[in-house]
Amino acid sequence: MKPGNPAVTIPITITAGPNSTLNWLWYMNGSSSRTDYNDPVLLLAKQGNISYPYSPEWNIINTGTNSSYRIIIQNTIPAPHPM
Repeated sequence: MKPGNPAVTIPITITAGPNSTLNWLWYMNGSSSRTDYNDPVLLLAKQGNISYPYSPEWNIINTGTNSSYRIIIQNTIPAPHPM
């Protein structure tokens, strides 16, 4: 693959808003993002632990066996996103 032509393009839309308990949350493609900073997903995977649930809250995107991919992030709120 040429650098300009990745095998997969993944669009991610970032939004924010209150949930049912009025807590303000970040959303990725409509799914709230939950992070366990004591067990980050990439560290778990590096350690060979891929038994975590494929819950939408983990926001895991399976890129299959593709060797390259482009991630397009669209921030729809009027504040900068920390990513």
